[in-house]
Amino acid sequence: LFNSKPEKGIQFLIQMKIIEDNPDSVAKFLFCTETLSKRRIGEIISESDANSVELRNAFVKLLDFAGMDFDSAI
Repeated sequence: LFNSKPEKGIQFLIQMKIIEDNPDSVAKFLFCTETLSKRRIGEIISESDANSVELRNAFVKLLDFAGMDFDSAI
């Protein structure tokens, strides 16, 4: 469902109590679930509304750039 309609997919997962209704839980799900469309993840975290901004911030916090040189990190 997420790969075709990201917002509906997230709402379904929250309703089914698979994820919690907060940016950290949603971001962790998006970050850790390999079968999700990267394009759809990008679409949902790139919106300019307040919820997407919070989700984007939570998602970026999950990225680990330790031990990478600057070029690789970018």
